Amino acid sequence: MEADGHQSHPRDKGQVARQGLQLLSLRRFLRTLQRPQRHTWRANRKKPPEALLSRPFQKPPTPWSPDGFYEEAEEPGSWMEQYTGEVYIQELASMLPVEVLKAFLPLHSVRILDLCSAPGSKASQLALELTGESVLMCNEAKTSRAQILRCNLLKTVVADRCLILQEDGRHLAAAGSACFDAILLDAPCSGEGNLRRIPEVIERIQAPNYGRIKAENASLQKQLLQSAWRMLRPGGFLVYSTCTLNLQENEEVLEHLPMAEAEFMDLPARLGFPSCSSLGLRLWPHHWDSEGFFVACIRKRGGGGQSVAAPTPRAPWPWSTLSWEEWNDLRAEATDDWPDLTPSEVSRVARYRGDLFLLPPLNALNGLDHLLPMTTPALRLAPLELRLHGARAAAGEDWVALAAQLGGGLGAYTAQMDALVQRGAHWQSAVQIFDRLGEERLKADLIACNTLMKAYSKGGAAGAARKLLKQMRSWIIAPDVTTYAAAMKAADAEELFQDLREDGLQPDVITYTVLMGAYAKRGRRAKAEAALRDMSRDALQPDVIAYTALLDLYAKLGDLEALRRLLATMAPNVVSFTVLLKALVKLQRLQEAQETLEEMQLKRMANLISYTSLLSAFAKKGEVSRAEGLFGSMQKATLQMDVVSYGTLILAFARAGDGQGAVRTLRRCAEERIAPNVVCYGTAIQALRKEGNAMAAEALLQEMSDRRTG
Repeated sequence: MEADGHQSHPRDKGQVARQGLQLLSLRRFLRTLQRPQRHTWRANRKKPPEALLSRPFQKPPTPWSPDGFYEEAEEPGSWMEQYTGEVYIQELASMLPVEVLKAFLPLHSVRILDLCSAPGSKASQLALELTGESVLMCNEAKTSRAQILRCNLLKTVVADRCLILQEDGRHLAAAGSACFDAILLDAPCSGEGNLRRIPEVIERIQAPNYGRIKAENASLQKQLLQSAWRMLRPGGFLVYSTCTLNLQENEEVLEHLPMAEAEFMDLPARLGFPSCSSLGLRLWPHHWDSEGFFVACIRKRGGGGQSVAAPTPRAPWPWSTLSWEEWNDLRAEATDDWPDLTPSEVSRVARYRGDLFLLPPLNALNGLDHLLPMTTPALRLAPLELRLHGARAAAGEDWVALAAQLGGGLGAYTAQMDALVQRGAHWQSAVQIFDRLGEERLKADLIACNTLMKAYSKGGAAGAARKLLKQMRSWIIAPDVTTYAAAMKAADAEELFQDLREDGLQPDVITYTVLMGAYAKRGRRAKAEAALRDMSRDALQPDVIAYTALLDLYAKLGDLEALRRLLATMAPNVVSFTVLLKALVKLQRLQEAQETLEEMQLKRMANLISYTSLLSAFAKKGEVSRAEGLFGSMQKATLQMDVVSYGTLILAFARAGDGQGAVRTLRRCAEERIAPNVVCYGTAIQALRKEGNAMAAEALLQEMSDRRTG
């Protein structure tokens, strides 16, 4: 059964396997398609994701990219690091074309074209490898996708090496031939290799017109290939790739190259892969647990491996470069966000259509004169983009806001909403971001809707939560359990829980826990207990939050017997012990509370909250000796004492009428470099007055006043 509910026979998926798979390999291929795809990501070595790389769990490296990692612990799609540019979420197979090019061409002082560049996964990967006076020209015809491409180059901190073209790649050779040392052509294709990630691909394969679609793709691929071949200098390398598996869009396209000029590189021998194709590499999902993919590398015969000489310019440069004096004048008027550039870097600053840009190394542009009038530099010298591109740190929320403004797309807007939710901003702030999706003609998805629902949940916006559920259905976005869990926190949890079931969804631990919390908050004991039983019936293991909701309810009701009975059914932890301790304190059963704390000490579960709960009970009863003994235990346990702890002990002396003891504790607090607050002073002053020491009380009052004034 497919993820979208469409049932398909294994033979349907087998339609993509027409390249001679033997029976056993075909079975492995089909079985692999039934498994969830592994997540992979690529680290940015220019600003490495220290927090991710230093996590304690294992980070398995990918087999062919030194910067690639498998993600075993969580879904990386919501990581803030992808918006700051520390991480690029990229499929394993997609990392291979750049590694292929690296295997055959030293990437020092070269001119490279990425002909179908958006969204920028391979471009940002390749630009990180360039050294010397190198330039990467990135082409994307659609403006919206070109903006996303530029945003990804900025985040990766490689935009100062890149130029952006917005042209039809099929006709680009008319503007300049034999001018690139290498060209990447990741061609548009039918996407058969994405079967695991995009279930809709199987519907495309089963469609009656699929043969025509493949033929149209192949025609486009051949035109792009011919254009790329003309722009490649003799001795240069062309890397051709697709995320599809059929011969028609791969080997049969490459056979249209002029074979007398084309030398196909032996990728299996060079890279250590098993041979799967006569002209390149075909990655099967069951071989590498990746997407299906095809890649080939072809050298253009007829050159000695050196770049051709720069032709005579036939068109003027579109930029006017600035002098050092002009730059200094501009820099004096600019904000601190502007960069400090060396004289050699200033020679690369140019005016272009009213803005300032930083060009790639000027010597790298030799031979590209015919194309330069069609390009835009990728790095604009404006504070907004410099903050995104450079090492100038910004908060995560600022990064995603900048990414959204620079064409980061739906993901950037969703991350911006999530950052607002995490900060605790009013839910209306998230609504304003969500409304921009419509203004940008972006279609909201389930993740964006769930993020907005989370904002409603945090703000208790019941009406807005219900309205969003209705809107999602009108947008044909089916709410999932995450949607309902967030909505239940904002609106009527019991009613929405029933709606969840009516939608054919299976409640999970989180939705049950929210339901139990709602029942406990309203004192509906029988309902909360029934929900806990239903979790077991649904083969779900309650977590500590679910248990704690019921424990809190028993504590409020003063039912210690039920509380202890429930504790016996669960693995005790610091939270459950603390609930029990607080319940005993509330019922003034202090001896039992102390015994509970001692048990927590033996299990090494006692924390500052549990100690302070019992300390407060002793203090209110004026039991100084027990309070002092407990305070000493807290110090021996090397807990980080705070002003609340000292204030509670001062209260114990005050309740016992011992003003001098209260003052001594006040002094101890100051000696520990914990500044006593107004409550500490006020309690000690009252204690002195209670024992009749008015002079000492007045002196302490003056000290407090002097401290506050100071």
